[in-house]
Amino acid sequence: MKVVTIVIQVGILLELLLSCTSQPQPNLRVETFEMDFVNSSQFEVKGQLLKKEIPGLQSIIVYDSILIALTTNPNAQLQVFSTNTMEEIGSFCKKGRASNEFFNVFSVTNQIYERSGHIILPLIDNMNDVKEVDITESLRNKKTIIGKKDVCLGAGLGYSFYLDNTIGDSRFELLNNRFDGVEVTDVPCKYIIKGPGKRENELKIFNRLVEVDDKSEILCPFESTVIKHPTKNLFVNAFGCMDYLIFFDIENDRIFAIHQEGAPTFDDKFQNKCSDLFFNGGCATETFIFLTYCHSKKTLADEKNGKKVQDILIFDWNGSFVKGIKLDKRLRSIGFDEKKGRLYGMTPKEELYEYDLSTLLP
Repeated sequence: MKVVTIVIQVGILLELLLSCTSQPQPNLRVETFEMDFVNSSQFEVKGQLLKKEIPGLQSIIVYDSILIALTTNPNAQLQVFSTNTMEEIGSFCKKGRASNEFFNVFSVTNQIYERSGHIILPLIDNMNDVKEVDITESLRNKKTIIGKKDVCLGAGLGYSFYLDNTIGDSRFELLNNRFDGVEVTDVPCKYIIKGPGKRENELKIFNRLVEVDDKSEILCPFESTVIKHPTKNLFVNAFGCMDYLIFFDIENDRIFAIHQEGAPTFDDKFQNKCSDLFFNGGCATETFIFLTYCHSKKTLADEKNGKKVQDILIFDWNGSFVKGIKLDKRLRSIGFDEKKGRLYGMTPKEELYEYDLSTLLP
């Protein structure tokens, strides 16, 4: 009887071990903190119209006390405004094929930095080359001054940031899971740190793709944007169809995520639609990250067309939720002047608005 009992107990133990090992590992491989940031926006701020229209306006970047507008205007694809007066103080990047001209201008990352006291903006020309536009020298000489050049990551492949704000081999890259530009692989998006001599270190963030009902939406759970700290090698990855932010501290080798408590996870079947945007853009300062967020149940509607507008959710670089603010306009691109406490945003109608947040921030 003892032998039979032991055999039965061993069998039960083996069955328990097999059942445990058959459970899939969590998809997200980094430490995740649950918090509540959805429906937490308590302040409403109305925007002030600054510019009725900037023809061909595509996006804006704010740095120090200047606002840079990237446009499709062939004579001024880059326009610089002072945030003190909102007067134009320079226009550059004329359309053309000369060394200091651009066939078109584009910035996937909105990365902008200072070098030797000069404000430098790397722009993509014709989806092929990266050219540094020296904003400081361009304003001084009243013509486009180009600095270093590089080859850009292919169109639609993902995000590529220069580490230490210096053009070169050292980069932080997020590659979409459409690696050849057409076919979807069975591997989630890749996060890669590149160093001198073509050294690469892939950061293992996800174990697998997310289960979906509609195969056409296999990419949706991983659609995201990346925002860099102005001076440090800090990044936040904000997801367009999931309530997740992933923080990367490259210098201190720390990666963690924050997640809206109670919201679907990367282990659940994806049942949203790609049109149901969560985080869809943002900007950052030394202290704060400003993210446009579209999935709050209490978000206001645009008074002109009734369409849902974004909240601005503000986090610090430690991943703490600071504040949520309700806006009154739909914004496609935003920037923040840290000195004045002003948020700037462009609407789909190429209007430019200003929001005074100076009394709302810590």
